[in-house]
Amino acid sequence: ELLATTSAIVHCLVRAEDAAAGRARIDEKLRAYDVNLGPDERSRIRVWAGDITQARFGLDERRYAALADEIDIVYHSAGAVNFIQPYSFMKKINVDGLTQILAFAGCRRTKALILLSTISVYSWGHRFTGKAMMTEADDIDQNLPAVLEDIGYTRSKWVMEKMADLAAQHGLPLMTFRLGYATFHGETG
Repeated sequence: ELLATTSAIVHCLVRAEDAAAGRARIDEKLRAYDVNLGPDERSRIRVWAGDITQARFGLDERRYAALADEIDIVYHSAGAVNFIQPYSFMKKINVDGLTQILAFAGCRRTKALILLSTISVYSWGHRFTGKAMMTEADDIDQNLPAVLEDIGYTRSKWVMEKMADLAAQHGLPLMTFRLGYATFHGETG
């Protein structure tokens, strides 16, 4: 959508051996989901092989600094979704990964962060709050008793949001989107 509705250059950090392998992964997903990009849209995708859990995403200092100077907005949707693994497993990708994203968002100049999260941060909070409905304005702290009893995924996403909120309190422009279930398009995948 960013490519179709803006003239932005989109930088994609991809877990891959190198940029060519990263581009191949993106191309494979575009084909699998029947997403057709025109030549202009394809030319505005920059692929970087890296890992959000590593310092500087595993990029060399020069490349990291150049990206920190060039990028205006960070869309963070990377992470692990697993309903079996404990928090100790989920923390590396979801929490430690966000730590690196926040460092990048504040590096050299402040970049806005668009964070994709989940409604799971509400957990089974109604058992403790007695509320029949929660809104986006509700403080997720009230759900902590439920979150502490929940699965590692939910706990890691709750911690992520708290970290992002703390960064926002210190000046980071932040928009958090809590998804229900992220699935494919009904016709095109």
